[in-house]
Amino acid sequence: MSQHQIELLVKSRTPLIVIETDEENQALSMITGMHSVLQRPIFKWSLTEGFERLDQPMAAQKLFSKPTDALGHIKSVRVSGVYVLADFHPFIDDPLHVRLLKDIALNFERLGHTLILISHAFDIPVELRKLSAKLEMSLPNKVELEQIVREEARQWTQQSG
Repeated sequence: MSQHQIELLVKSRTPLIVIETDEENQALSMITGMHSVLQRPIFKWSLTEGFERLDQPMAAQKLFSKPTDALGHIKSVRVSGVYVLADFHPFIDDPLHVRLLKDIALNFERLGHTLILISHAFDIPVELRKLSAKLEMSLPNKVELEQIVREEARQWTQQSG
């Protein structure tokens, strides 16, 4: 998975994007790096911090730290944004959360919100599958790492003699 893949999904107006990864910080860095292209505010939600603005330095707001409150808040915001929900997987079994996610996704034309759910594992409920896309982000395996190192060494040798 690359920043370009995430960017294409956001630009294609996919309302729900699921990223499975153990590298949350790297995924957040990729998403934050798209700010100038997306030209929308980017927020991160977590159970421990509530909402935090990623594209500008702003303190986290714990006011909406509960999942239902967070989704209700996103649904009520009229300025389109990108909302990263970190570790939302334990809360996806709640029918109210599924309905709120579906409401936000179905109202994409009116709200313009993109929700990116980042977790180590995430099973998309059936009723959300047609409204979503799923990406897996993993570290390179041993063979891929060797190829990367060999390519970098080849390029360095060409440039350095």
